[in-house]
Amino acid sequence: MFPYQITQALADQHIRDLQTDARRHRQAAEARLAGTNATKASSRLTEAVAHLRALVLGHQGADTRSTAATISTTSQTSGAGPMGCIA
Repeated sequence: MFPYQITQALADQHIRDLQTDARRHRQAAEARLAGTNATKASSRLTEAVAHLRALVLGHQGADTRSTAATISTTSQTSGAGPMGCIA
């Protein structure tokens, strides 16, 4: 009966160790999830998309204005061709 008690004590200790490891793992996962707030990430993504959209839309407007300015300045020059071309 003595070897059975030793085996049982070792098995109980092993089970307690596994439970402690599982509890520690669960707490670490909860802390990691609490640190990465999903609404905060969603907000940052929305802000980044809005910023990129503003850059693209603003850039298209700038291209239109610069093209109009280029046309008016090139029409005033005397026969100058595109850059890199021999006129």
